[in-house]
Amino acid sequence: MKSLFSIIKILVFVSLVSVCLHAQNRSKEKITLVTNKPAVYIAFQRIGLGGQINENDSKERVWLRLVNNTKWSIYIGAFEIKDSTEIGLFHEVESNRKILSDEDFPDVPMGYRSGHARSPDIELKSGKSINFSIPRNHLAENLKIKIDFSFDWEHLKELSDYQFSMPSYSVYFSSLDLKNSMKSQPK
Repeated sequence: MKSLFSIIKILVFVSLVSVCLHAQNRSKEKITLVTNKPAVYIAFQRIGLGGQINENDSKERVWLRLVNNTKWSIYIGAFEIKDSTEIGLFHEVESNRKILSDEDFPDVPMGYRSGHARSPDIELKSGKSINFSIPRNHLAENLKIKIDFSFDWEHLKELSDYQFSMPSYSVYFSSLDLKNSMKSQPK
């Protein structure tokens, strides 16, 4: 009887170890393609002169690259730029600072917002990237841009009222990111 009890204890122990190892292996499933990079990120390309989309845009532009480092497609709000081969990405401009009073409120330019009229989102496949530019004043000191995206499995292919309540995620690039990227670029 004691040996039967010992065998049962061993079987339970082995089963528990097996379940734990299986759970540990599942938690190590690879989500990112390049493991030392974020799942979705924005990388600096260059600064130069370019056209204005809105009248308040600076003529100096920052070229950036949005990278999908996941094993899934993502969808991003985009628009065509008139008289250009470039594509624009909808983005918000936000302050990096905490606002303590109305006097502290920085002059934040309006980003390229999709508003209520949505254009079809573009698909950015796994491992792919897209180059885009924004006015330099969108990354003035203490400002950052925010680009929203959704994953393939959460994205509605057809436009509908439900799309506005779909889960979305955001990726940021700040004036500090720009400053650090420019420092690290070869002269």
